[in-house]
This record gives sequence, structure tokens and C-alpha cells, in this order.
Amino acid sequence: MYHVLIAEDEMMFRMMLKSTVNWAKLNMKVVSDVSNGADGWTAYQQVKPDIVITDLRMPVMDGLDFIVKIRESDEQQSKIVVLTCLDDFDMVRTALKYGVSDYILKLTMTPDEIDSVLNRLVKELEKEGRTIQTDAQMEWDRDVQKEILIKDYLFRRRYFVEEFTGKAEELQLRLQPSKGIAGVMMEIDHFELLQEKFKDLKGQIIKMSLLNVLEEIMSGFRRGESIHDSDSRYFILANCAKVEELFPLLEHIKKVMKTYFNMTVTFGISSLHIGFERLKSVYTECSTALEQKFFRGLGTLNEYKTSDSKDSHLSSYLLNGGDQDWLTSDSRRKILYDKLRQIGGFRSEERQQVIWLFMQGLHRITYSLRLTGDAVSELVYTYTELMAKSETLEELFAFFEAFVEEIHRLRSRNQMSKEVSRVMEWMEEHYKESVDLHQAAEKVNLSYNHLSMLFKKEAGISFSDYLQQIRIEKAKELLLKSDKKLYDIMEEAGFTDQSYFSRLFKKVVGVRPSEFKKSWAKEV
Repeated sequence: MYHVLIAEDEMMFRMMLKSTVNWAKLNMKVVSDVSNGADGWTAYQQVKPDIVITDLRMPVMDGLDFIVKIRESDEQQSKIVVLTCLDDFDMVRTALKYGVSDYILKLTMTPDEIDSVLNRLVKELEKEGRTIQTDAQMEWDRDVQKEILIKDYLFRRRYFVEEFTGKAEELQLRLQPSKGIAGVMMEIDHFELLQEKFKDLKGQIIKMSLLNVLEEIMSGFRRGESIHDSDSRYFILANCAKVEELFPLLEHIKKVMKTYFNMTVTFGISSLHIGFERLKSVYTECSTALEQKFFRGLGTLNEYKTSDSKDSHLSSYLLNGGDQDWLTSDSRRKILYDKLRQIGGFRSEERQQVIWLFMQGLHRITYSLRLTGDAVSELVYTYTELMAKSETLEELFAFFEAFVEEIHRLRSRNQMSKEVSRVMEWMEEHYKESVDLHQAAEKVNLSYNHLSMLFKKEAGISFSDYLQQIRIEKAKELLLKSDKKLYDIMEEAGFTDQSYFSRLFKKVVGVRPSEFKKSWAKEV
């Protein structure tokens, strides 16, 4: 493979360049990447690259001085590509005198342009009869092989511990099984925002960029290995005598991610283990520790702690249905929020329990305020989706408060007459009975037709549809809160025909009553 050296002081740009080019396809390999000309010159003397890609403006030694040193040494054997900005053309003209092959504008650079330049250099090297330098690992980069090895051992059961130990020695893993090993699961907070920033929906550019950054940091600290775990997660393994020794490393990673990618990351940290046979426990523990992010917030360091065998206060609170007054009272909601913040001993499944409580709250608050119509349904759907994706407790609170504000704004635009409000209250009290619009009209001293038009205008749906909505909501509540038989639930909700009830429930909710109960049971 033709060897490439990259000199660029902006870490993010350097990592992007390493990650976006398909070097293997070009029969190339990046053998060194540095942040200034002085380090570039040291690396150049060691690796003797075929191609040098260098920025012009760099600290310690700029790109122009770096190029001069190269040309004094190799008599124009290496191909040089200059990375430049619009205001660097005086330096570019000077660089061209030293046999620079091409230059690329950093602000307008595209992957196609880079490929075009590099393909032309390959043809020049081939025409000159330059032999391709041999590489014992031509097909796979060492870092890729390390990731495959760790994943094969952790997830695919491909190796016994002795075999893994031998392979680890071959690949020179920066891990010693005889010393303490701790694991860290790093998660990118709000990963979708980073995808939008990079315009990388598949996440491949982000993955390669972050792995390169982590490798650079781990090498600098001379400890441990890092691999990609899932879309937004990266798994780090490192030797240490106690877990606290890793905190400076993690704080440095946080700082780098914020500085170069403008993002925060959250960590889950395992306890200390001895021996490669404990790596699976290490992985499980740091994954479990990361789940505390929901309750402790973004950008936190969360250490693994053994869970209490007893139910936590939170489980007991939620299983008892919480305090229903919190739905429509600002002060009661504040009390609930403070209580959830203060409760300790969270278990992993309790994140879903809390989210479920607030999702139910969306439906209950619209019901208690007697709000209906397409606008309300769309609002409930939108905020249900947002809350399901909440990464922290504070985000969940914020989404619910935003929903309450929207609902009250909607309600203020659609104030109901006292007649329709009285009818709704009466329906909620007598939904189990055989109520109809004639009875309702008599209660408020209006004619049948007048009430029918007024109700639909103010509620957004007809009298009969609103009655069905009340009954379906009651049925949903009974399905989730009791173990009663479907027939009994149907009667308590005001239905008399089980077949009709089942059809209507599926039409309104989207699934049959039994499926609804099972789906919520899985969430909780």
C-alpha cells in the first residue's frame, strides 16, 4: 500500500479527512497523522511516506517550513498535497515552487475532489515505477482487527480466554489481564443532532472520526483500547489499580468532544475486575451504570453499583399510581418533580416506568380538561413521541410542561359554554349508563338540535363520539391498572356488547384490548 502522512492542526478536520476517504480502495494507508509541522517532520523521517497531505498554517512549525525540509531530504520523491484557505494563496504560490503536486481548499473540499486528487497521484506513482510498500496487514488495519477480536470474544463466543489472550498479545492490545481492568461505556448525548451536523444519517463518518479521536487520546494516555459498540455508544477498556484513576482520562475525552465536536458525552463505569475472563461482566456493568444517565443528567460520570434487592421508593410510588393531583396543578407537579429527583436506588427498568407515568399523564390531562379534536390528538401524539425519546428526567419534565402550556393555550382559544361543560361533566359521571343526547338536552334546557350543533362546534366531535371516547379511556385505564377479565372491564366502561367493544377499541386505539395491555406491560 502507498503510505500517507497527514499534518493538520485542527483535530476535527484531521479526523474527518482520515474517515471520509476510502484509503483501502485507493491502495493507500494513513501511517501517521500529526498536528504540526515539527511532529510531521519527525514522523516523516520514521515512516518515509509516499504522499504527504499538509495544512499550511500550523503551530510550532508551519506547513511551508515542513515542505522545505521534505524537499531538502527526499529530492521530490514524496507527493505533496496542500490544504489551504482562501487567504493563504501567497503561501500556496511559494509552496508550488517546491514541487507541490496539488492544493485543496478546505472550506469547499468534497470527498469526490479528494478522491480525484489522490487517484491522480496514484497514477503518477505507478508511472514513475514506484513499488507499493508491503504491509503485513494490507486487508485490515490493526485497530479494526482489535475491535473484531474484542467483539468476537464478548458477543460471538468465538474464543476461549486462552485463545483471546494469545490474539491480544499478537495485536498488542494495551491491556494486561493480570492487572485490574475497568470498562467505560461512552454515549453521545443527543446523537441525532451530531448526525444532522455531519449530514451522516448512517453514522459511518461519525464512527470513524470518533474512533480516531479516542485512539489518539488512548495512545496519549498510554492505556486501554476503545471500540464502537452501537450507533451512539463506544466501549473503552483500560487497566487501573482503582476506578478513580480513569477520571482524568474521561474528563479529557469530555473536553475534546466539546471542543472539537461541540457535543457532550455521558459515561457508565464498571467496577474493577482481574483477568480477561471477566470482560463480559465489565461490559454488562458499565452498560448498566450508563442507565443512570436518565436520572443524573447529560455529561455525567456514573459508576456501577450493585442494585438493592428491595423495591426502591420509586417503584412503590409508581405502582400505586402516583399522585393524580399533579396533572392539573402546577404546585403539585413541582412536588412530584422534586420527589423524583430525590428518590435514590433507581433500577434500570424504572426509566420506562417514569416515562409511562408521564405518557399516561398526557391522556389524563386532556381528559380531565375535557379537550377533544384533531388538534389535541396531534398534540398528544407529538409529545408522546418526544417523551419516549427523552434522554434525561429533566428533558421529560420540560416536554410535559411544554405540553401543559400548549394545552392551556389551546383551551383558552376554545372556551366552552356552560351548557356543553355541564353536559360533559354529566357524561363523565353517568358514562356506565345508557345516556343519550335527548337526556343531555333536558339537563341543560336546550333543544336536541341546538345542543347537537353546539356540542360538535365546541368539542370538535359529536356527542356519541365523545361518549365513546370517555368509555374507551376508562377501559384503557382499567386494562392497565387491574387484572380483571375483559368482560368485566367492558361492563365497567359502559359497554354491553363484547364484540362491538373489541372492534371499537381497535378502531380508536389501533390494537385490540388484550394487545394493548401486553404492549404496555412490555414497556413497563
